[in-house]
Amino acid sequence: SNFSIRRAEFLKSKEDRTPHWRSILGEVMDPWFGAELINPEEYARSILNVFVKSILCPPRKVDVLGCKEIHFHESGPFFEENMNIILKYFPNSKIIFLTRSIDSVVKSGWWRDQDENMVRQHLSDANEKFGAFHKKNKDLSMVIDYSCFAKGSDGLVGLFEFLDEELDRDKAEEVLSRRLMHLA
Repeated sequence: SNFSIRRAEFLKSKEDRTPHWRSILGEVMDPWFGAELINPEEYARSILNVFVKSILCPPRKVDVLGCKEIHFHESGPFFEENMNIILKYFPNSKIIFLTRSIDSVVKSGWWRDQDENMVRQHLSDANEKFGAFHKKNKDLSMVIDYSCFAKGSDGLVGLFEFLDEELDRDKAEEVLSRRLMHLA
């Protein structure tokens, strides 16, 4: 969401509100009557716990848990804040940004049916955000290019080192040999 509950005027204490909002805090005429009682930290934890339980659905024993999200870069000025929320509320988390040559992307999948200039701008913006965030968070993020997958398991060594996980080369080769069929 492009809404930051932390900055919401209606959640601020009376002293921290603007004069207009300060004058109606706690009054029935306050359109956000009672909102000052909301605990943003508890709200964030609750929402993210539901996400993990109901969306990620991890098995009882899991060493590494993750998800793929392709729209974070579309959150405009909230991109960095969203990434920081992930790092804050998911202890020991790491963020992996997967990039690909824009020249290759404009010819692939459903992108090939889109306006090429729009695709180039969209992906350039995404890559810029990924790079800027990674530059500030090198220990907690990684940028990996799709071309690494063409190298087989050798191309995944850096990723597994970053995750501090052991690379099972046979399993990696098996996974990398599968082709995505949703665009066939």
